[in-house]
Amino acid sequence: MESIATGLLNAQNEDEVDKILDNGYFKNGKWKPLGEEAPNYATVENQQAHPVAALVEKITNAIDAILLKECKLRGIDPTSKSAPEGMHEAVALFFGNDEKRRKTRSQLAELIQIKADGSVSGPNLFIIDRGEGQRPEDFEETFLSLHRSKSGKRNIKFVQGRYYMGGSGVLPFCGEKGYELIVSRSAILGGKWGWAIVRKNRVDEQYEYFVSDNQIPSFDGNEFFGQKDGTIIKLFNYKLEHPSTITTDLRDDLDLFIFDIYLPVLLVEARAKLKTVVPRIIVDGNKGKISNSPELLEPEYKMPLIIEADFGKYGKRKIEIYIFKADSELSKNQIRTKRIRKFTTDEMAVLFTINGQTHSSFGRSFIKTRCKKPQLEKDLLVHIDFSGLSGADRVDIFSPSRDRMKKTTVTKWIEETIQDCIKDDETLKNLNETRFRKLVEKSEVDIKFVTQFFSRLVQKNPTLAKYLKSGGRVKYVQATGTKISGEFKPPFIPTTLNIKGWTGAKGIYTKEIPVDSKGARTLFELNAPDDYFDRSQYPGTLVVKPPDMLARRKLLTGVLDLRLQPTEHAKQGDIHPVSVSVTRHEYPPLTIDFQVKYIAPALVPTKVPTEKHPQEPPKVSDLGVPEPIPVKKSEWNDYDPPWTGQDIVRIQETNGNGDETSDIVVYINVDTDDLHDYLIRNRIGDESKRESVRQWYELGILLYSFVSYLELKAKYGDNEKIQIDEIVPVTMKGISKTVLDLHINEEMLKLLAD
Repeated sequence: MESIATGLLNAQNEDEVDKILDNGYFKNGKWKPLGEEAPNYATVENQQAHPVAALVEKITNAIDAILLKECKLRGIDPTSKSAPEGMHEAVALFFGNDEKRRKTRSQLAELIQIKADGSVSGPNLFIIDRGEGQRPEDFEETFLSLHRSKSGKRNIKFVQGRYYMGGSGVLPFCGEKGYELIVSRSAILGGKWGWAIVRKNRVDEQYEYFVSDNQIPSFDGNEFFGQKDGTIIKLFNYKLEHPSTITTDLRDDLDLFIFDIYLPVLLVEARAKLKTVVPRIIVDGNKGKISNSPELLEPEYKMPLIIEADFGKYGKRKIEIYIFKADSELSKNQIRTKRIRKFTTDEMAVLFTINGQTHSSFGRSFIKTRCKKPQLEKDLLVHIDFSGLSGADRVDIFSPSRDRMKKTTVTKWIEETIQDCIKDDETLKNLNETRFRKLVEKSEVDIKFVTQFFSRLVQKNPTLAKYLKSGGRVKYVQATGTKISGEFKPPFIPTTLNIKGWTGAKGIYTKEIPVDSKGARTLFELNAPDDYFDRSQYPGTLVVKPPDMLARRKLLTGVLDLRLQPTEHAKQGDIHPVSVSVTRHEYPPLTIDFQVKYIAPALVPTKVPTEKHPQEPPKVSDLGVPEPIPVKKSEWNDYDPPWTGQDIVRIQETNGNGDETSDIVVYINVDTDDLHDYLIRNRIGDESKRESVRQWYELGILLYSFVSYLELKAKYGDNEKIQIDEIVPVTMKGISKTVLDLHINEEMLKLLAD
């Protein structure tokens, strides 16, 4: 039996596995459906949609196996009250605190390995762990189970894998035939090595495994494949999205699905045809990757911006926001690093995790559209940790596949809570606006030219005025109350807590809150470090009484920003006492007492109807002219994704509100293939005429783009599935090819020259 297991372990592809399965030994046994569930296609196939997300399940199972082994070796019943309460506690108990684990990182990484062999395009992946392992007689209740287990894992609080799917989510990505080999021996009970080969049976629509005499095949031996016990799994011809060197591409993909890895994982590239300079590397998770790249973060925000929000029955949860520098502030090498390492992607920018594993995510469009931060959509990584949920609560929010959030009223409310926190945050509002202002500084000449042209155009064609919403140029207003001027150097333990702008001489402070509101901001001056409530050494605790009043909390550069919400039975005219305290290690807490008065519901201002047909065309100074940003060929690579000669236009709203057309930015490629082709075809060599043509091209693209954008937004603006800013650039590729031939003439050139 050992020779067959060894042969399968050394097989380089599915064809070699086929030849081994033709052996007479397999003709004398039988194949049983996985989980004894037939057919089971629907169960197995309806799991993770991404091959890396499915692979992470195997890593999760390996971490569980390591922790269970350490627990049992210490004589602790994993289901007892003396067992760790959570995964973080278990890792700290068995392997030391964060600092110790950093020092022993290389040794710990040997406990879990992912190794690649086989071909370049269809690698085989080994997942090797030195965990508790399993006896052959326990395989069917663990590795080969679906929906069932007698192991009692459901009652163990410090493990992740409680759905009893046996890590079967990888099978649809195992080549065309679903081959997976599992070899394991118990580290606690010893005994024989067991092995199982799993395959896809298309005829019977099931995944199945081989048994001999109705038992899992086994063999004796103290060591196999360099291990005395533990588990070795091989996935044949695994369909990775990026099948090249696993120490680069797979590492970066894994980081997206493992935000905070509790035990390090070693990647080993063993394919001879891939001459990599990095044959071995340790996976750090996205959090570790960020800490190793401080030069990519905004200088003022080396630590994440933390907003603590009230998620109702799911408790207070921290929204961690990592803020990266804009590409314009980075060197070319740093831009390359930022893009290759994939801290976020279009689909994964807001990450929901449990025990470090990503269970669901929102894309960049959520930041841009829902949170109204278009200038930050590619430079924010948002993390929300939902560890500690009960099994029932977890199922209410996340699917068993752990790669998506369910669509329910509960999850919609969670979504809206996060949306409001990011949308309303003054720090992010300021940064979004600041970045926009820096971006448009280079286009002042174009703005002046466009403004003059629109002035003439509106006079000739007053109907255009309906597209230019009133408001004129958008103005940048610096928000107050979020930062302290000058360099902020707080003490390690804070000494002062005051209501911002209020002194005791004025009497008791009264905060007015409308009874129908989501809450009102109250600012406090607290001379504490930004991470005071979140650091590992002597952290403080914020205590608000009554506790259900606290909706959000943020501490930044000495300003404690609290959003206080009405209590459940609040009525207009009620006045309630409120206490805010900050605990301090070995010192009395800092406390502020004040009162809240509930006032009438906030009134929503009604819009004053405007005339559909103005008597006179409005002045261009009263109109919101869209902002043109010319993009030259030398600047193409400064954008993400980079431009090419085929790209025409990109559209963005500066604040995401679209209240004014002056809030709309139109990036125009002024070195397109279409423009250069027109100049060559018409033999326009005179530099002044070439510049006039360029200006007309820019105006035409600007006019068509933003009018199309507004029309589409008027029709589809409330539909989140339709990304208008992705539709317009596609349509403009066709218009770009004709805009000059159809519209440019001597009269237009004269208009431009006047």
